[in-house]
Amino acid sequence: MDEFLTHRDQAKVEHQLEILGDCYPKTSNYAIPELVKRLEVLGKTEAVQNLRDKQQASYQSEYYDYDSWKLGAKYKSKLNLNDSEVKLLNKVWQPSNNFCGIEYCCAQVAKLYLKTIDRLDSELAREGSTIAVQFNTIADLVARKHFNYRANSSNYKYCLEQIESELYSTTFKVCENTVRELYDHKRKLSIDFYPNNALIHQDFQARVLLKLQAIQSSISGTIDAPDKPTEIELNAQNTGRWKKAFDQITSKFKNDVEGFKKEIAQLASLNSKNPAIENIYFEASKFIAKSDKGASLVFYIYYIDADLKSAKFDNKQLTKGVQKSLFSSDEQLLEFGKVVNDLITTKNLEAAVAAVTQFYVRKRRKIELNENAIVHAHKEHSGTVELLNEYLKDESENIASKTPGVATEDSQVQIEINPKFDSTNDPKTRFTEVQQALLEYFQKNGLILSAQEIDSFAKSRGLFKNQLIESLNETCYETLDDVLIEEEQHDYTINDKYFERILKL
Repeated sequence: MDEFLTHRDQAKVEHQLEILGDCYPKTSNYAIPELVKRLEVLGKTEAVQNLRDKQQASYQSEYYDYDSWKLGAKYKSKLNLNDSEVKLLNKVWQPSNNFCGIEYCCAQVAKLYLKTIDRLDSELAREGSTIAVQFNTIADLVARKHFNYRANSSNYKYCLEQIESELYSTTFKVCENTVRELYDHKRKLSIDFYPNNALIHQDFQARVLLKLQAIQSSISGTIDAPDKPTEIELNAQNTGRWKKAFDQITSKFKNDVEGFKKEIAQLASLNSKNPAIENIYFEASKFIAKSDKGASLVFYIYYIDADLKSAKFDNKQLTKGVQKSLFSSDEQLLEFGKVVNDLITTKNLEAAVAAVTQFYVRKRRKIELNENAIVHAHKEHSGTVELLNEYLKDESENIASKTPGVATEDSQVQIEINPKFDSTNDPKTRFTEVQQALLEYFQKNGLILSAQEIDSFAKSRGLFKNQLIESLNETCYETLDDVLIEEEQHDYTINDKYFERILKL
C-alpha cells in the first residue's frame, strides 16, 4: 500500500493484493477497501467507483464494509452503543494480546475507553480545544519532524490519518493498563509514543498522556469486577495472582477453620486452570496446621494430588516445625506416609481424604488392670525391665534413623516416588539440569519472572543471572532463530509459542 502511493500503478497493486489474498486469506476481506482509501487520497474518484463495481460483480454482494471487523462493530449490540460510540471504537486497532483475548476484559476496557474519551473531550472544551485539534497537532508534528513529509502531500495526508488512529489506540492502551491494574494482571502495556524523538514524545505527554492518566484516577471506580469465568482465565494467565487473595484470607483468619476451608476451596476453584494451583493447597496446609491438624493433612493430600497432575512432581515437604505439630510419634508419621503413597499409586483422592479425616480419631479398648499383680511383677523383674529398656531405646533410635519417612531431630518427611515426567532424563534433550530447572520455574510462574527471582535462582546454583540466561538463549537460538528469554523492564519473559517449540526438543 505504501509503495502504491509512490508508483500509482493500480493494476500492479491489484495483482499483488490478489496474490496476498491467496497466501493469507484473512487479508482478502479488507485489502480492496484499503486500496479504495488510498485512491481517494489520490483523488481517483473514477478508479474508486470502478473498483467497487468490480468487487461487487466478483462477490455478487454489496461493497464490503471494512469497519465490520473492528471493535465498534463487535461491541455495538453487546454494549448497546450509539453510532458515535461505534465510530470511536472503530478508530482503535484490534487488540491481540491475551488479556483482551478474554471477552469480559476487552468489554470493560472498551467501556472505560468511551468514558475516557468523553471526559477528555469535556476537559479540552473548557480549554477551548478539541480532541481532533490536539491529535491533529501531534500527527502534523510526526509527519513533518519524524517522516519529513511535505505538508499537504499525499504521504502527509495518509500519515495524519494513521497517526490519529495510533493516538486513539494509545488511549485505549492507557485504559487497558488501568483495567489490568484493577484486575491484578501483572504485565502492563508500553505507552511510549515515539520515545526516540524527544520533541514528539514531550508534546504527546503534555497534550494527551498526562490528561489521560488524571482521568483514569477519577473514573477507574466505574469498572465492573471480574466474574468467575474471567477470574479463572486471569489466574491461568497470571500463575501467582492467587497470592494476594490468599494473603487476604489468612490476614482476617480468626480461628474459623470451617470458614477458612470454604474460602480456600473457592480460591482453588477460581484457579482450576492455573498450573500453580498445588501451591494454594500447600500454603493452606502449612498455615492451618497450628489451628486444625486434620484440616492441614487434608490440604496436604490435595497438594499431593494436584502436584501429581502437574508437569513436574515437586513433592514439597512440610517444614520441621509443622511436622512436629502434626505428628506426635513415628507411628503417626508412618501411617500418614502410607496414605500418601496409596494416593500416589491408586490416584484415589476420595479414599485418601477419607483416611486422613479419621487420622486423629483414636481407637480405644477398655482394659482392666490388676494393681496387685503389677506391683508384684515390678518387684520381681525390676532389673530385667531396666535392661530391656536400654536395648529397646537403642533399637528404636536405630530404626528411626534408617526408616524412610520417619522424622528425626534433623530430618523432614520425605515421600519418595518417581516423578511422572523428568525431561532431564531424556537422552535427546540439549538442556543442562540447571537450564531445565529454570524452564520449569518459568512454567510454574506463567512464563514471567522478576530479575530478583532469576538472580536468586542463579545464585542458589552458583551462577550469575546473565550467564545463565545467555547460555539458555544460545542453546535455543538455532531452533528459534531468536532469543528465548527477553528482558522487559524489571521482568524476564518467554514467548508462549517459543516455549511450546522448545518443549519438543
